[in-house]
Amino acid sequence: MQPLQHAVKEAEMRTKQRGSTLKAGLVVAALVAAAISCHQFGYQTDSDFLSKLFNFIRTYIYIGLFAVWGVSVSRRVVQIQVRRMLVEAAALMAFWLVVREYKFRFVHNAAALRYLWYLYYIPLLLIPLLSLFVALSLGKSETFRLPRWTAAFTSVTVFLLILVLTNDIHQLVFIFPPSAAVWTEYDYRYGIGFAMIACWGVLCAILSLIIMAVKSRVPRSREFLWLPLIPFGIAVLYVVLYAIRIPFIQTVANDLAVFDCLVFTGFFESCIRCGLIQTNTRYLDLFLASEDTDMQIVDESYEVCYSASGTVRQSKETMERAHLEPVILSDGRSLHNMPVSGGYAIWTEDTSELLRLREKLYDRQEELRERNAFLQYEYEREKEHKIVEEQNRWR
Repeated sequence: MQPLQHAVKEAEMRTKQRGSTLKAGLVVAALVAAAISCHQFGYQTDSDFLSKLFNFIRTYIYIGLFAVWGVSVSRRVVQIQVRRMLVEAAALMAFWLVVREYKFRFVHNAAALRYLWYLYYIPLLLIPLLSLFVALSLGKSETFRLPRWTAAFTSVTVFLLILVLTNDIHQLVFIFPPSAAVWTEYDYRYGIGFAMIACWGVLCAILSLIIMAVKSRVPRSREFLWLPLIPFGIAVLYVVLYAIRIPFIQTVANDLAVFDCLVFTGFFESCIRCGLIQTNTRYLDLFLASEDTDMQIVDESYEVCYSASGTVRQSKETMERAHLEPVILSDGRSLHNMPVSGGYAIWTEDTSELLRLREKLYDRQEELRERNAFLQYEYEREKEHKIVEEQNRWR
């Protein structure tokens, strides 16, 4: 492929990749905007049915977003342990919203409502812990396993979870009025257990931020990968605005659960986008960096999606024949075709040296065959000669 043609092809592929990324971002932004609009309509409408409908749609937009992101992560992330933790984080986010929706829409028993409220703290504690573990795994190999000392973090988190789930016994997390006939989430004060939970969650988040910031530095350079820091900056700004009770935050973005989930999703996704979390989707960079190879990925119509710089375009008919068996090209290379998801992987192997060796072996085989035939002829002549001599001796 000529340099100019390669540059044009590279520009086309990069434009296509940016377009796909932009399209996905716009879809997510539109869904979040739709969910916020449903939240506002649900509060402003006088119809009880419409209020429930809007809130139902809003909740399941977010649940769908986190579920789709979890599926996407399971397909993209290479490192097994990180992939499992990110999928677990996505499941915890969906679990949080499902429990909250179930609590507000379908449960009326006071005790059940209280225990569903306690369940909120499962994702509140586990997601920061998973964030810390993911930060520790950034830049590691596919077979990396967390060090044993991280079990101490897991033990503390499990202890705090048990503490909040058994609050009715000791009231160390939420303290209810002694005179209250029914314990609810609308009449209580915080205990020392809540301070421990809050501090632990903040500690895990800060540690993950510090580790991530250290690993974001480009080796042998003063540059940093700033993209993962953006979600944390947004989170700090949101907390400040929420604390000083800015009207816009109080009326439009007052859902702490959804905001926490979006911040952590944004953090994890930014790590994926800037390469801190290894994925199997950076095909464009892989193919553009492959200069001495002849390979490409085509769709089901054999239109090129990715192509290495040294690839020679083959006809559709030739590529289709290679799907059945390797095709030997005129220059001695063999063309291969392997089905992949959504298309085919096409590549060539230089078999010219093997062909030359095969020709040499064929020539040597012919030479040996001729030599064997000559030896066989000499043997037969010698045999006949010996027989004649023997017959003459006995006459």
